[in-house]
Amino acid sequence: MIDLREYVQGSEELEYLEELRACEKTFTETSFDYKGHEFIIDPHGEKLCVYENVEGSSEYFYQDMDDFFLNFKLDGKSFIERVSEIAFEE
Repeated sequence: MIDLREYVQGSEELEYLEELRACEKTFTETSFDYKGHEFIIDPHGEKLCVYENVEGSSEYFYQDMDDFFLNFKLDGKSFIERVSEIAFEE
């Protein structure tokens, strides 16, 4: 498990990432918005399935939430690099 404090500076971002980890542990589907696009994070057994909430979108699979944080790209940056934009997007 990665140390999230190495990647985020604010307690709000850290809390948001911990909430996402909790969703993975309880197999709870969740979502986030980025620039007007809704993305679904759906724990599927041993993997996470991530997709945009539009018909025909591609599905991306990750080993765990940390893999997702580091490797899911939004406009060329990883999710964890964009977390402050995502966590506080209105």
